[in-house]
Formats: sequence, C-alpha cells, structure tokens
Amino acid sequence: MRKLYYIPIIHSQIDMGSVGSELSKSGEIKYGKELWMNHIEEVDKSWNKIKSFINRQLKNISFDKVKIYQDGLPITGEIGIKLLRILSIKEVRIIK
Repeated sequence: MRKLYYIPIIHSQIDMGSVGSELSKSGEIKYGKELWMNHIEEVDKSWNKIKSFINRQLKNISFDKVKIYQDGLPITGEIGIKLLRILSIKEVRIIK
C-alpha cells in the first residue's frame, strides 16, 4: 500500500541561496530585527520537527522506494523572479 505524506514547509534563508541575505534585509526592514530573528528561529524549529517526523515515519523503509515531490516556490516580486532565474541557470527542476 502506498502512503502520501503532505508536509507543508517554509523555506529557510539557506534554501533561498544568494537571495537569502536580500530577503533577510527586507524582513528586518518590514518587521523589525527582533521579530525577524524570532521568525528565523521558528523556521529552524519547523525544520527540526519535519526531520523528526520523517525519521519516525520512514525508519523502516528503504529510501529507494521513496519519492519526494516539491511543490511551492515563492515567486512573487523581484526576489521571486531573481530566484527563478538562478534556478533555471542551475537547471533545477521545478515541478508544477
């Protein structure tokens, strides 16, 4: 029997590549340094929870049987356009 795990994620600054620092500056300006740093910490906590969940669910499964699909990319505004250009240069597949 197949199982589908839907895991909503939020991208970390590292995931955003070279636009991560630009995004961080924008976040600090819009929300203030303290609130933005709290956001960064919450994103890190979220990834730790995702990792724990995946490890628990897949601990007895061979990874050659696992398929991972990613859908979702922040593509609004200048940052989104810049990110898409970078990804297309690196030939990253974006599944729609």
